[in-house]
Amino acid sequence: MEANSPAEQTSETESDRDNELAAQLDVPYESGYTERWFESSSVGLHGFIDLLLDQTTLVDYKTGSKSTPKNLIDAAAIEPVDEYPNFQALSYLAHQRTERPNERLRIHFVHLLHELDAAVSGSPPPVEDLITTVTYVPQTFSEFVSSRETFDELTDYADSNDRVKTLDAIGYDRFQKFFESHALPPAGEAPEQRQQVIEDFKSMATSTVGSYAYVTNGCELIFSDLEKPPAGYVLESDLDAFEAFVDDQLDALASYRADRFPVAFRDDGPTWDRVTYRDLILTDR
Repeated sequence: MEANSPAEQTSETESDRDNELAAQLDVPYESGYTERWFESSSVGLHGFIDLLLDQTTLVDYKTGSKSTPKNLIDAAAIEPVDEYPNFQALSYLAHQRTERPNERLRIHFVHLLHELDAAVSGSPPPVEDLITTVTYVPQTFSEFVSSRETFDELTDYADSNDRVKTLDAIGYDRFQKFFESHALPPAGEAPEQRQQVIEDFKSMATSTVGSYAYVTNGCELIFSDLEKPPAGYVLESDLDAFEAFVDDQLDALASYRADRFPVAFRDDGPTWDRVTYRDLILTDR
């Protein structure tokens, strides 16, 4: 605990939350770190933060099964919305961005009961195995692609992997300079521009390393990894899109309140035959 103790901090949008357990036990409770209530009017969200570890790091404790970074990001999808949506990571990061707009932010989900049987039997898992982290990076996709972090992710394979052999021969400096001058869109956006960057990179790799089969295959593998940010990373555009999504939902709620209840049928609504209380849906059909 001493090695990872919370840091002093100030906040304009967070405040103390009543601790019911402390009150029931008549235990003094004063903390600027735990059980923090937040309300972000600019984002349209509010909630409770389990622990503010420091200005840029949030901690949330979980008793359910452990999620992977990929699963957390997938569950926060908005086009389309996941069948079992989970927007907690994006909500907390969007709130924290209002406090620290140009800084890298992290939220650690600590799964307290992960591998509980092993812990009870005297063989608890390492602490790092209990933690799932989602990181916000205040960059565009193309800026993030040129970073050392991305280069390290792309070379985090066996030395014999074609992408690793290709990038080791190119080196990070040349990799960085290329992507700083060639803005790569994520997959699904500006396809012509993306394809041109891919072709230019292949030409650069061939002229630098040579016309080898492993270079051709390595380039294909590199850009298959560069379709979107690595699992567990959220970029500027991701939080911007999420905040716009929240605005749309708030507008929809306001419209429902001003319109009628039960809920009016919408063609772009959920899968209506899976809605439990179908008698609340008004339809002209």
